[in-house]
Amino acid sequence: MTKRHITRAPSISGGPPRWLTAAADSPAKVRADWRDEPAEPRLMSTGRTFDAVVVADDLGVRTLEGYRAFAAPPLPTVIDHRTRKVAFLIAPYGLDFWASTIGYLRGKPSYRYLSAGDFLLVPGPSPEVGARHQWLCPPTARPDLSAGAIVMLAGQVVSASRRLAREAMQHAE
Repeated sequence: MTKRHITRAPSISGGPPRWLTAAADSPAKVRADWRDEPAEPRLMSTGRTFDAVVVADDLGVRTLEGYRAFAAPPLPTVIDHRTRKVAFLIAPYGLDFWASTIGYLRGKPSYRYLSAGDFLLVPGPSPEVGARHQWLCPPTARPDLSAGAIVMLAGQVVSASRRLAREAMQHAE
């Protein structure tokens, strides 16, 4: 039997963090599964250890550019290449907190908020290059899952949304 060589995307250093696997119904099983099949994505419940804000991929990438411009560490971020969506993993403060923050900033970006009762498919700790689900920003052992990080994300999403709208208007002229 010939062993298949698989090209992998950058890995999560040290495997999946416990806060992430704690979102699964059986955290120990997910850790064992990922140890055996590190490229496989897993379905995680949102609302336990994290919520997620899902946006279009162009908005998500622009949001990450904003983080880099401020030299701020971005939140764990997943891209689904097939649906062209980006999901930011945030603290489980709930939709009301997120929506009020966006409203305070007078933003109107299109997003989907995942919380209790929802699920998110996240990449394994070592996804294959070209895989449908990949980490744009892998999770760390202790990401900033605070209210301040949510406010920072909201500001970056609103700012990126405005930049994209301006660019679309300029291209239309």
